[in-house]
Amino acid sequence: MGFSPKATPRKGFRSVTLPCRSHPSNYRIEQALNKVNAWMETASFSNPSAKTICRGVSELMKLYECLNDLVKTSLSQTSTISSNQNMKWTDELLDESVSFLDILSSTADVLLQTKQQARDLGCDLRRKGGPSIESIISSYIAFRKKLRKDVKKSVASLKKMDNMIYDCPFMTDFENHHLTWVIRVFRQVSASTTVILRLLLNFFVTPIYKTRPTSRFTALSRYISKGKVVPEEKAVTNTNELQCLDATLFGYGTSYKLEFILIAQKKLEEFEATIDDINSRLESMSRRLVSTRSSLLNLVSFN
Repeated sequence: MGFSPKATPRKGFRSVTLPCRSHPSNYRIEQALNKVNAWMETASFSNPSAKTICRGVSELMKLYECLNDLVKTSLSQTSTISSNQNMKWTDELLDESVSFLDILSSTADVLLQTKQQARDLGCDLRRKGGPSIESIISSYIAFRKKLRKDVKKSVASLKKMDNMIYDCPFMTDFENHHLTWVIRVFRQVSASTTVILRLLLNFFVTPIYKTRPTSRFTALSRYISKGKVVPEEKAVTNTNELQCLDATLFGYGTSYKLEFILIAQKKLEEFEATIDDINSRLESMSRRLVSTRSSLLNLVSFN
Protein backbone atom coordinates (compact mmCIF):
# COMPACT_ATOMS: atom_id res chain seq x y z
CA MET A 1 0.00 0.00 0.00
CA GLY A 2 1.53 3.34 -0.95
CA PHE A 3 0.69 7.01 -1.05
CA SER A 4 3.27 9.72 -1.55
CA PRO A 5 2.11 13.20 -2.57
CA LYS A 6 5.04 14.80 -0.75
CA ALA A 7 6.81 17.69 -2.45
CA THR A 8 4.33 18.33 -5.26
CA PRO A 9 0.63 17.40 -5.04
CA ARG A 10 0.54 16.51 -8.74
CA LYS A 11 3.17 13.77 -8.50
CA GLY A 12 3.61 10.47 -6.80
CA PHE A 13 0.04 9.21 -6.43
CA ARG A 14 -0.43 5.48 -6.82
CA SER A 15 -3.39 3.17 -6.64
CA VAL A 16 -4.00 1.77 -3.20
CA THR A 17 -4.39 -1.98 -2.79
CA LEU A 18 -5.43 -2.82 0.73
CA PRO A 19 -5.50 -6.28 2.31
CA CYS A 20 -8.25 -7.78 4.39
CA ARG A 21 -11.32 -7.28 2.19
CA SER A 22 -13.54 -9.45 4.32
CA HIS A 23 -15.97 -6.61 4.98
CA PRO A 24 -17.59 -4.17 2.50
CA SER A 25 -16.25 -1.19 4.47
CA ASN A 26 -12.71 -2.35 3.66
CA TYR A 27 -13.45 -2.30 -0.05
CA ARG A 28 -15.20 1.10 0.16
CA ILE A 29 -12.25 2.79 1.87
CA GLU A 30 -9.90 1.38 -0.79
CA GLN A 31 -12.12 2.73 -3.56
CA ALA A 32 -12.47 6.11 -1.85
CA LEU A 33 -8.70 6.46 -1.42
CA ASN A 34 -8.05 5.58 -5.05
CA LYS A 35 -10.72 8.05 -6.18
CA VAL A 36 -9.21 10.89 -4.13
CA ASN A 37 -5.73 10.05 -5.45
CA ALA A 38 -7.00 10.03 -9.05
CA TRP A 39 -8.71 13.38 -8.54
CA MET A 40 -5.58 14.95 -7.07
CA GLU A 41 -3.61 13.75 -10.09
CA THR A 42 -5.78 15.86 -12.41
CA ALA A 43 -6.73 18.83 -10.18
CA SER A 44 -5.08 22.21 -10.66
CA PHE A 45 -3.08 23.18 -7.58
CA SER A 46 -1.87 26.47 -9.04
CA ASN A 47 -4.19 29.30 -7.98
CA PRO A 48 -7.00 26.84 -7.15
CA SER A 49 -10.53 27.98 -7.88
CA ALA A 50 -13.40 27.75 -5.41
CA LYS A 51 -14.91 25.01 -7.59
CA THR A 52 -11.72 22.95 -7.30
CA ILE A 53 -11.60 23.48 -3.54
CA CYS A 54 -15.24 22.51 -3.02
CA ARG A 55 -14.76 19.38 -5.14
CA GLY A 56 -11.66 18.43 -3.14
CA VAL A 57 -13.36 18.94 0.21
CA SER A 58 -16.38 16.95 -0.98
CA GLU A 59 -14.16 14.04 -2.00
CA LEU A 60 -12.42 14.26 1.37
CA MET A 61 -15.77 14.14 3.21
CA LYS A 62 -16.69 10.95 1.34
CA LEU A 63 -13.33 9.50 2.33
CA TYR A 64 -13.94 10.28 6.00
CA GLU A 65 -17.42 8.74 5.82
CA CYS A 66 -15.82 5.49 4.62
CA LEU A 67 -13.12 5.77 7.28
CA ASN A 68 -15.71 6.24 10.00
CA ASP A 69 -17.58 3.12 8.81
CA LEU A 70 -14.32 1.20 8.79
CA VAL A 71 -13.47 2.16 12.37
CA LYS A 72 -16.96 1.26 13.59
CA THR A 73 -16.66 -2.12 11.88
CA SER A 74 -13.25 -2.60 13.50
CA LEU A 75 -14.82 -2.54 16.95
CA SER A 76 -15.99 -6.10 16.35
CA GLN A 77 -12.89 -7.29 14.48
CA THR A 78 -10.05 -5.97 16.60
CA SER A 79 -8.83 -7.79 19.67
CA THR A 80 -6.60 -5.73 21.93
CA ILE A 81 -4.20 -2.88 21.32
CA SER A 82 -1.45 -5.24 22.27
CA SER A 83 1.68 -3.12 21.99
CA ASN A 84 3.00 0.20 23.14
CA GLN A 85 3.74 0.92 19.49
CA ASN A 86 0.05 0.65 18.59
CA MET A 87 -0.86 2.92 21.50
CA LYS A 88 1.74 5.40 20.25
CA TRP A 89 0.21 5.42 16.77
CA THR A 90 -3.35 5.83 17.99
CA ASP A 91 -2.25 8.74 20.21
CA GLU A 92 -0.56 10.36 17.23
CA LEU A 93 -3.66 9.89 15.07
CA LEU A 94 -5.78 11.54 17.75
CA ASP A 95 -3.32 14.45 17.91
CA GLU A 96 -3.44 14.77 14.12
CA SER A 97 -7.22 15.01 14.17
CA VAL A 98 -6.99 17.87 16.69
CA SER A 99 -4.46 19.67 14.47
CA PHE A 100 -6.72 19.29 11.43
CA LEU A 101 -9.67 20.65 13.39
CA ASP A 102 -7.55 23.62 14.51
CA ILE A 103 -6.60 24.39 10.90
CA LEU A 104 -10.23 24.13 9.79
CA SER A 105 -11.24 26.45 12.63
CA SER A 106 -8.62 29.05 11.74
CA THR A 107 -9.59 28.78 8.06
CA ALA A 108 -13.24 29.35 8.99
CA ASP A 109 -12.12 32.55 10.75
CA VAL A 110 -10.28 33.60 7.59
CA LEU A 111 -13.42 33.00 5.54
CA LEU A 112 -15.47 35.08 7.98
CA GLN A 113 -12.97 37.94 7.85
CA THR A 114 -12.83 37.80 4.05
CA LYS A 115 -16.60 37.83 3.72
CA GLN A 116 -16.86 40.76 6.15
CA GLN A 117 -14.22 42.65 4.18
CA ALA A 118 -16.16 42.10 0.95
CA ARG A 119 -19.37 43.25 2.64
CA ASP A 120 -17.69 46.38 4.04
CA LEU A 121 -16.28 47.18 0.61
CA GLY A 122 -19.75 46.95 -0.91
CA CYS A 123 -21.18 49.25 1.79
CA ASP A 124 -18.40 51.81 1.27
CA LEU A 125 -18.99 51.83 -2.49
CA ARG A 126 -22.74 52.41 -2.03
CA ARG A 127 -22.39 55.11 0.60
CA LYS A 128 -22.66 58.68 -0.63
CA GLY A 129 -20.07 60.95 0.90
CA GLY A 130 -18.11 57.91 2.10
CA PRO A 131 -14.42 57.20 1.60
CA SER A 132 -12.91 57.70 -1.84
CA ILE A 133 -12.56 54.73 -4.13
CA GLU A 134 -8.80 55.10 -3.95
CA SER A 135 -8.86 54.75 -0.15
CA ILE A 136 -11.26 51.79 -0.40
CA ILE A 137 -8.86 50.00 -2.73
CA SER A 138 -5.89 50.86 -0.48
CA SER A 139 -7.75 49.34 2.47
CA TYR A 140 -8.44 46.22 0.43
CA ILE A 141 -4.77 45.88 -0.54
CA ALA A 142 -3.76 46.12 3.13
CA PHE A 143 -6.30 43.43 4.02
CA ARG A 144 -5.08 41.11 1.24
CA LYS A 145 -1.47 41.46 2.38
CA LYS A 146 -2.36 40.75 6.01
CA LEU A 147 -4.52 37.81 4.94
CA ARG A 148 -1.68 36.24 2.98
CA LYS A 149 0.69 36.69 5.91
CA ASP A 150 -1.72 35.12 8.42
CA VAL A 151 -2.62 32.16 6.21
CA LYS A 152 1.03 31.38 5.52
CA LYS A 153 1.36 30.51 9.22
CA SER A 154 -1.27 27.79 8.79
CA VAL A 155 0.49 26.60 5.63
CA ALA A 156 3.72 26.24 7.64
CA SER A 157 1.90 24.20 10.33
CA LEU A 158 0.41 21.97 7.66
CA LYS A 159 3.83 21.37 6.11
CA LYS A 160 5.15 20.24 9.49
CA MET A 161 2.31 17.74 9.77
CA ASP A 162 2.99 16.60 6.23
CA ASN A 163 6.63 15.91 7.07
CA MET A 164 5.66 14.01 10.23
CA ILE A 165 3.29 11.76 8.28
CA TYR A 166 5.86 10.84 5.64
CA ASP A 167 9.00 10.72 7.77
CA CYS A 168 7.57 8.19 10.24
CA PRO A 169 7.91 4.58 8.97
CA PHE A 170 4.91 2.26 8.90
CA MET A 171 4.76 -0.02 11.89
CA THR A 172 3.75 -3.69 11.88
CA ASP A 173 2.16 -5.55 14.76
CA PHE A 174 2.00 -9.26 14.01
CA GLU A 175 -0.30 -9.78 17.00
CA ASN A 176 -2.98 -7.43 15.70
CA HIS A 177 -3.04 -7.38 11.90
CA HIS A 178 -6.38 -5.65 11.54
CA LEU A 179 -5.54 -2.76 13.86
CA THR A 180 -2.21 -2.32 12.09
CA TRP A 181 -4.07 -2.05 8.80
CA VAL A 182 -6.63 0.42 10.21
CA ILE A 183 -3.82 2.66 11.47
CA ARG A 184 -2.16 2.55 8.07
CA VAL A 185 -5.42 3.55 6.41
CA PHE A 186 -5.68 6.46 8.85
CA ARG A 187 -2.25 7.63 7.76
CA GLN A 188 -3.30 7.43 4.11
CA VAL A 189 -6.36 9.55 4.86
CA SER A 190 -4.23 12.03 6.85
CA ALA A 191 -1.91 12.36 3.87
CA SER A 192 -4.86 13.16 1.59
CA THR A 193 -6.17 15.64 4.16
CA THR A 194 -2.92 17.62 4.25
CA VAL A 195 -2.89 17.90 0.46
CA ILE A 196 -6.47 19.15 0.18
CA LEU A 197 -6.17 21.53 3.13
CA ARG A 198 -3.05 22.97 1.55
CA LEU A 199 -5.07 23.42 -1.64
CA LEU A 200 -7.66 25.33 0.38
CA LEU A 201 -5.07 27.59 2.03
CA ASN A 202 -3.41 28.27 -1.33
CA PHE A 203 -6.62 29.99 -2.39
CA PHE A 204 -5.89 32.80 0.07
CA VAL A 205 -2.15 33.16 -0.49
CA THR A 206 -2.32 33.59 -4.27
CA PRO A 207 -0.53 36.74 -5.48
CA ILE A 208 -2.56 39.89 -5.99
CA TYR A 209 -3.78 40.29 -9.56
CA LYS A 210 -3.20 43.85 -10.71
CA THR A 211 -4.25 45.91 -13.73
CA ARG A 212 -2.36 48.88 -15.08
CA PRO A 213 -4.53 51.13 -17.27
CA THR A 214 -3.15 52.43 -20.55
CA SER A 215 -6.23 54.59 -21.19
CA ARG A 216 -9.61 55.23 -19.64
CA PHE A 217 -11.18 52.25 -21.37
CA THR A 218 -8.32 49.77 -21.83
CA ALA A 219 -5.92 48.12 -19.44
CA LEU A 220 -2.97 45.79 -19.57
CA SER A 221 -3.60 43.10 -16.96
CA ARG A 222 -0.52 41.66 -15.36
CA TYR A 223 -0.09 38.81 -13.04
CA ILE A 224 2.82 39.53 -10.72
CA SER A 225 4.45 36.63 -8.88
CA LYS A 226 8.05 36.57 -7.62
CA GLY A 227 9.08 39.28 -10.02
CA LYS A 228 7.44 37.70 -13.06
CA VAL A 229 4.89 39.57 -15.15
CA VAL A 230 2.50 37.40 -17.12
CA PRO A 231 0.56 38.97 -20.04
CA GLU A 232 -3.21 39.22 -19.63
CA GLU A 233 -4.02 36.55 -22.24
CA LYS A 234 -2.01 34.04 -20.17
CA ALA A 235 -2.93 35.29 -16.72
CA VAL A 236 -6.70 35.34 -17.19
CA THR A 237 -6.86 31.57 -17.58
CA ASN A 238 -4.93 31.06 -14.33
CA THR A 239 -6.86 33.19 -11.84
CA ASN A 240 -9.25 32.22 -9.07
CA GLU A 241 -12.26 34.09 -7.71
CA LEU A 242 -10.17 36.11 -5.26
CA GLN A 243 -7.87 37.30 -8.03
CA CYS A 244 -10.87 38.10 -10.23
CA LEU A 245 -12.06 40.39 -7.44
CA ASP A 246 -8.57 41.91 -7.32
CA ALA A 247 -8.67 42.61 -11.06
CA THR A 248 -12.11 44.22 -10.80
CA LEU A 249 -11.07 46.58 -8.00
CA PHE A 250 -7.74 47.45 -9.60
CA GLY A 251 -9.60 48.13 -12.82
CA TYR A 252 -10.80 51.45 -11.40
CA GLY A 253 -9.83 54.15 -13.87
CA THR A 254 -10.58 52.02 -16.91
CA SER A 255 -14.28 52.96 -16.86
CA TYR A 256 -16.59 55.65 -15.53
CA LYS A 257 -17.03 55.76 -11.75
CA LEU A 258 -20.70 54.72 -11.72
CA GLU A 259 -20.01 51.85 -14.12
CA PHE A 260 -17.10 50.72 -11.95
CA ILE A 261 -19.23 50.76 -8.78
CA LEU A 262 -21.96 48.65 -10.39
CA ILE A 263 -19.45 46.10 -11.71
CA ALA A 264 -17.58 45.97 -8.39
CA GLN A 265 -20.78 45.48 -6.36
CA LYS A 266 -21.86 42.60 -8.58
CA LYS A 267 -18.44 40.98 -8.28
CA LEU A 268 -18.47 41.41 -4.48
CA GLU A 269 -21.88 39.75 -4.23
CA GLU A 270 -20.64 36.81 -6.32
CA PHE A 271 -17.54 36.57 -4.15
CA GLU A 272 -19.61 36.48 -0.93
CA ALA A 273 -21.62 33.60 -2.37
CA THR A 274 -18.36 31.81 -3.19
CA ILE A 275 -17.12 32.23 0.38
CA ASP A 276 -20.44 30.92 1.73
CA ASP A 277 -20.14 27.83 -0.47
CA ILE A 278 -16.60 27.05 0.73
CA ASN A 279 -17.58 27.69 4.34
CA SER A 280 -20.54 25.30 4.21
CA ARG A 281 -18.22 22.53 2.93
CA LEU A 282 -15.74 23.23 5.72
CA GLU A 283 -18.45 23.04 8.38
CA SER A 284 -19.50 19.63 7.04
CA MET A 285 -15.86 18.55 6.89
CA SER A 286 -15.35 19.55 10.55
CA ARG A 287 -18.34 17.43 11.56
CA ARG A 288 -16.88 14.44 9.70
CA LEU A 289 -13.56 14.90 11.48
CA VAL A 290 -15.22 15.10 14.88
CA SER A 291 -17.22 11.96 14.14
CA THR A 292 -14.13 10.04 13.01
CA ARG A 293 -12.16 11.17 16.05
CA SER A 294 -15.00 9.99 18.26
CA SER A 295 -14.98 6.59 16.51
CA LEU A 296 -11.23 6.28 16.99
CA LEU A 297 -11.63 7.08 20.70
CA ASN A 298 -14.27 4.37 20.92
CA LEU A 299 -11.89 1.93 19.24
CA VAL A 300 -9.19 2.74 21.79
CA SER A 301 -11.65 2.49 24.70
CA PHE A 302 -13.11 -0.76 23.39
CA ASN A 303 -9.70 -2.32 23.33
